[in-house]
Amino acid sequence: MTTAAPFRGTEYQSRLERVQRRLRGTGLDGLLLTGMPDFEYLTGFQARVTWTSYSRILAVVVPESGTPSLLVPGFLEAEARSASGMTVRTYGRIDQPPIAELASLVGDVIGRTATLGAELVGETRPGMAPEDLRQLTLALPQLHLRDGAALMHAVRMRKSADEIERLRRACAANTHAFRRVFQGDLAGMTERDVAADLVREALQAGREWDGWTMPGWVAITSGPGNYDRFLGHPRPRVLEPGDMVWADLGVTVDGYWSDFCRAAV
Repeated sequence: MTTAAPFRGTEYQSRLERVQRRLRGTGLDGLLLTGMPDFEYLTGFQARVTWTSYSRILAVVVPESGTPSLLVPGFLEAEARSASGMTVRTYGRIDQPPIAELASLVGDVIGRTATLGAELVGETRPGMAPEDLRQLTLALPQLHLRDGAALMHAVRMRKSADEIERLRRACAANTHAFRRVFQGDLAGMTERDVAADLVREALQAGREWDGWTMPGWVAITSGPGNYDRFLGHPRPRVLEPGDMVWADLGVTVDGYWSDFCRAAV
């Protein structure tokens, strides 16, 4: 499943400019971003189902100046080009990682003797196996790999008005779901019933505005002796009068998350 870029106007150009300004003061010649959050943040290209498959690498190579370039599977080329407006290269095989194609892209965009930043520390993760990253450095023996996660973190910390609006909508969907479900009589329902109703009501709220509203997670527990499993999955346990029901709900709007919990008795 793919979608058009969720933001319009100058949003992505502003992000790129801020990233490239910071690059000039770090000693990095460019970035290799292969994790979903950073990739989507800079490109605007969302291919959520693809990220669940570890046989495919999606990458964006960002130079210190100029236009970034993407590497995606061939079947995503048209949509990646349309959503990002960037140069797109592709690969066909998925039975092996596209190391040769990625090395060629990095060499052409950044240089084969450059210092390259990648998602190496903190809460970020590269979207490839550690061995794939090692093979990339072997294919480019004069390339120096350093962390670029701190740079991306600093840029992404500053939210635009459009980003804040997505966060507000995601929180509004959570609020709507808890209000609608917890004001009813839950006795006789199962935890699974309550969880399904929470997700359904959150998605219903998302139909009121433009944007892609998706369920993120729902954790739930109930009843004496069960309150320590605060991140428990929904069970077929039937709720009884006097039980406390505790749920944690996450909703994402165009990739921007809400996350808060509520309890009811």
